[in-house]
Amino acid sequence: MGLTIVLGYDGSDCAKAALERTAALLKATGGGKAVVVHAYQLNVGYVPPDMTNAPMMVGPQLQDQWDLVEGSVKRRAEEAAGALREAGVEVETVLTQASAADALMQAAEQHKADLIAVGTHGEGAISGALLGSTTYRLIHRSTVPLLIVPLRK
Repeated sequence: MGLTIVLGYDGSDCAKAALERTAALLKATGGGKAVVVHAYQLNVGYVPPDMTNAPMMVGPQLQDQWDLVEGSVKRRAEEAAGALREAGVEVETVLTQASAADALMQAAEQHKADLIAVGTHGEGAISGALLGSTTYRLIHRSTVPLLIVPLRK
C-alpha cells in the first residue's frame, strides 16, 4: 500500500520544500498517500466596550473577511494537492480551524499516518517556544515520526 504522510501546508516557501520532499519520498518508496493539512485560526480580538457597535466588527463585513480567509486556505490546499497529483501521488486535503500542531496530530491519528512532514524556517528553541512554532510543538508532542524539512535557499 505504501506510506501515508500527513503534510502541513500553508503555502510558505518552507511548506513548499516539505511538499517536494514528501512527493519524492512517496515516489521513492513506491507510492502511498499524502494528506495535505491546512489549519488556520480565525480569531476576533479584544473589542473595547465603546466599539462594540462599530460597523467593521459586526454584520456582513466580518463574514466577508472570513470568507476571504477560507477561500485563500482552500486555494493553497488545492495548490499543494495539484502539485502532488502531478507527481503521481494520491492526495486528500483537510482544512480545519485549529492550531496547526493539533490539526496535524489529529490527521495523523485519523489516517494512521506513518509520518508527519512539515517545513521549517529554522527558528531556534527559544524563539520557537516563545512564538509557538508548529515544528517545536510537534517535536515535543507527536507520537508519529516527523520529517522536518529546512528551507534551503
